[in-house]
Amino acid sequence: MKKWRYNKRKVFSFKIHASSILEVTTAMVLVGIIFIISTIIYFNLIASNKSRRQIKVEHLLNHLVQESVANKLFLDQQYSYGTFTVFQQVSYYRQNNSLFWFQLEAQGRDGKVIARFNRLVYEPNR
Repeated sequence: MKKWRYNKRKVFSFKIHASSILEVTTAMVLVGIIFIISTIIYFNLIASNKSRRQIKVEHLLNHLVQESVANKLFLDQQYSYGTFTVFQQVSYYRQNNSLFWFQLEAQGRDGKVIARFNRLVYEPNR
């Protein structure tokens, strides 16, 4: 059986150019910075997204305002749905009788606000 022997001078005799070490270090630093920036952007996008439930409730609130305007019901109302309640407040906007400010708020059973919706409506024939 042969014993492996090595010559220290031959193993460690090759030289690496300083420019290639500099290039590799620079590339690693750039990849690290790009990774950190992309991670920050990703987590900001995840944190800023609305949940599917919020989007559905906001769509419903918009629909309620459209129904109220179509039926000319400019009154404070309360709507109850399965898992949440909608409170609608209607007021004149800056004492103008043709402008109505709708403020709708959807609250869950626990009283937590799910979504808020504000809409300014112009109704000249009132």
